[in-house]
Amino acid sequence: MAYLAIIPARGGSKRIHKKNLAKLGKHSLLGWAILCAQGTRDIDDILVSTDDLEIAQEAQGYGVKVEWLRPNSLASDDAKTIDVLLFELNEYIKQKSIIPHNCVLLEPTAPLRTPEILKSAIEMFPICSGR
Repeated sequence: MAYLAIIPARGGSKRIHKKNLAKLGKHSLLGWAILCAQGTRDIDDILVSTDDLEIAQEAQGYGVKVEWLRPNSLASDDAKTIDVLLFELNEYIKQKSIIPHNCVLLEPTAPLRTPEILKSAIEMFPICSGR
């Protein structure tokens, strides 16, 4: 496996209620992140990291099954993204017995990112991608 896309989308948000489910045009912020990953051939698998069943259902609507929920300790305002990524990567390896060579972080709060931009970013790391 070359690339695993990890999309962190927790349920709680202090400023904007259900922010990751908010619609921007035809899709939710989460939906835009998933579509970006799906539109990039370098991405082999997509993992939505969430603590929220409604977000898990939204991901499923885009064809991404959330197989586990992240612990509440990693869904707080104080949780660090790196800790979420490490948890999810370790859980992914444990659950699927697959070790991705690379991971890509796709924040739902960047809905203007396109598959072309993601592909360009991946191409900037030839050592990681084996090119």
